[in-house]
Amino acid sequence: MTTAPPVISGLRSPVQAVLWLVVVLAWVLIVLADATGFGGALHHHALIEGGVALPTAVALFSAGWVVMVAAMMLPASSVAIQRHNGPTQFVAGYMGTWIAFGLACFAGDALVHREGLLVDRRD
Repeated sequence: MTTAPPVISGLRSPVQAVLWLVVVLAWVLIVLADATGFGGALHHHALIEGGVALPTAVALFSAGWVVMVAAMMLPASSVAIQRHNGPTQFVAGYMGTWIAFGLACFAGDALVHREGLLVDRRD
C-alpha cells in the first residue's frame, strides 16, 4: 500500500510556495478590509449605487475580485497549477477567465440596478 506524501512536501516546489504565499496574502487583505470597514466599500451595491465613477467602480471591483479569486479559487487549483508545464501561463489564463466572469456579473448587476429590476425585500 502506498501512502500519499504529506501536504507540506508540496511546498518544496517554488511554484507551490509562491502560490500559497499569494493565497495567504489574499486572505490577510480580506481580513484587513473587513476589520477596517473598507470591505463594505467594495460591495457591489456600494460601487454601483454609491456615486462612484464607473471606471473607479470597475477598478475597485476588479481589485477586490482578484483578491477573492486568489484567496478562494487558487487553493482548489493548486494541484493543476503544479502539474502544468507552464504554471505562469496557467494562472494567467485561470485568473483571466475568472476576471472576465466577474466583470460580466458586475455589468449584469449594474444593469439590474439601473433598470430598477432589483426588488428590495428588507421592509
